[in-house]
Amino acid sequence: MFKMFQFNIDSLNLEFEKVKNYESQLRLYLDSSEVDLNIKSSLIVLGRAHKSYKSFLKKFDENMSNCSYSFKQVTDLKKDVDNNIIKEEEFIKYFNQEKEALTELSTNLNFQFNDMITIKRLYLQEINSIDSIIKSKEIK
Repeated sequence: MFKMFQFNIDSLNLEFEKVKNYESQLRLYLDSSEVDLNIKSSLIVLGRAHKSYKSFLKKFDENMSNCSYSFKQVTDLKKDVDNNIIKEEEFIKYFNQEKEALTELSTNLNFQFNDMITIKRLYLQEINSIDSIIKSKEIK
């Protein structure tokens, strides 16, 4: 249900630092008299990657907390049913509330996950081009 757990948060933090570093390096070349279209293109990809990584990492702890909370709610609801603490009508009401909350959480997490997968793919495809640009500028 929650694809988000497939990410290693430490790896994402390292990749985000690399994105910021590449961005900084390429921005130095924008001040030159001739701005390479490859630099502009790479900066667009890096800018999008920067935004996506930052957003994903910022929301990660909150999302993990929401997942834990929802899991606890469902677990507690099951215990209440098993122990005959709540009536069937109450169960249906609470179950539907939890189902709605989990559906919304799942939708949000899957959107963030898919965005992260897309941007990682674009970023990884762009790395060779970025490295080539930086090496060519360092030689001059």
